[in-house]
Amino acid sequence: MFTWFGPDLANGATQLRAVTGDFNGDGRTDLAHFYNSGANRTTLWILYSTGSALTGENLRWDAYNAAGGLVWGPIRVVQ
Repeated sequence: MFTWFGPDLANGATQLRAVTGDFNGDGRTDLAHFYNSGANRTTLWILYSTGSALTGENLRWDAYNAAGGLVWGPIRVVQ
C-alpha cells in the first residue's frame, strides 16, 4: 500500500511532473516530482526506494520566482 504525504493532489495532479530514476546511487528506482505550489513557487520532492516501499517525501529543491515561476504548460518529462 502506498500513502501519499505530499501536496494535496485534490487540487490538481496537473500541477505535478514526475520521473523515476536512481537519485541516491543505491541501485533502486526512486520517484521524484516537481510540484507547482502556486504563488510562483516550484518544489522538487524525492521519494527514495527501500527495495520494497518508498520513503516519505524529501524536499530537495524549493524555488520562489517573483518574476512568475516556471511555465508549466510546456514542461514534460523526457526519459
